[in-house]
Amino acid sequence: SVFTYERGKGQVFTFSGDDDVWVFIGGRLVLDLGGQHLRQQQTVEIDRLDASITGGFLHDGVEYSLKVFHAERNTNESNLRIETTIVLKRAELPQANALFD
Repeated sequence: SVFTYERGKGQVFTFSGDDDVWVFIGGRLVLDLGGQHLRQQQTVEIDRLDASITGGFLHDGVEYSLKVFHAERNTNESNLRIETTIVLKRAELPQANALFD
């Protein structure tokens, strides 16, 4: 997904769940809860990634990709929750030429 960073708008991304999750913004790892574990929660305050405020890498008004990778290692008691105030842009689905694409 893609979103526009808006400085000072309180954009946050929160993940809670078990097992592996990695979140990348603009190609940079911003959340790492890798490995097998019980439910954990972590929040990324997007303003803390702002280049002008913290020496980070985001710039106000610029579009960035948001990619979430999750792996469930158990066959029972799985849990995953994502909450965000980020307004994601609608993604266009790739065109498929056949049922097996």
